Amino acid sequence: MTLRCTCGQALRFSSRRSQRRYATEAAAESRSSADSEPAKILASALVSRPPLMLPALSPFEEAYYAYHRKIQAALAKPFDPTFYFRQGSAAEKTFVQADKTGEDPVPSAIHAARDERLARAEKQNERSLERQVTRTVYLLLKQGTTWRFPRGPVDTAASLREAALVKLETEAGLNMDVWPIAGVPVGVHSTGSDKTFFLPYRILRGQASKGDFAWLTREEIQQRVDESYWASVGDMLASV
Repeated sequence: MTLRCTCGQALRFSSRRSQRRYATEAAAESRSSADSEPAKILASALVSRPPLMLPALSPFEEAYYAYHRKIQAALAKPFDPTFYFRQGSAAEKTFVQADKTGEDPVPSAIHAARDERLARAEKQNERSLERQVTRTVYLLLKQGTTWRFPRGPVDTAASLREAALVKLETEAGLNMDVWPIAGVPVGVHSTGSDKTFFLPYRILRGQASKGDFAWLTREEIQQRVDESYWASVGDMLASV
C-alpha cells in the first residue's frame, strides 16, 4: 500500500517536471524566433494635393460681401461711362441698365465660373489631379486587393525622408515633384513588430505615372483601406 502511494507521488512529480521542461523549451524557442526576426522600420510618403478652389460661400457670407460691395460703390467717385464705353454702344447700354437697377453683376459672374469649373472636375476620373477641386486629395496605391500609401523599408544608412522618397519614385514613377511639409513623421502604423512612419509631402507638379493609383479624399480613403490601417491614418488626413 505504501509502495503504490510512493509510486503515484513519483509519477505526479515526474509529470510536473516534464511540463515545466516543455514550457521552458517553448519559451526559449519563442525568444529565439523573435530574436531571429527583428522588427522592420518602413517609411511611407503621404503625398497630398491641396484644394484648388475655396468652398462655396454660405448665404450669410454672400450677403455680407454684397453689402460691402454696395458700400464701396456708394463711396466711390462718380463713374463716367463715356470714358470706357463708346457712346451708344451695347456695352454702354448694359452698364447704364445695371447701374439704374442696382444689380450686382459680380455674384452671377463668380457663380458661373465656379459652376463651370466644378462641372469639369466632376468628369475627371480618380487618377486625375483635377478632381475634387474643393477638397484635399491623397495619393494611394493598390497592391493586389489592398490600398495603401507608398512605402518601403528603411536602410541603416538612410533617413525616413530619403527612404519615403525612394519608395515613392519606385512605386509611382519619376514624373512628379514633391515638397516635404514636415521634418518629422506625422503618424505611425504598427503591424505586429513592424512599424510604418508617415512623412507628409505636397505635390508641386507632374503626376504619378506607374502602378494602379488614385487621388482620393479622406472619406474615399476610409472606404478603401481596412479598419486597422484607417485607425492609424485617419487623424492625419484633412477633412477639407
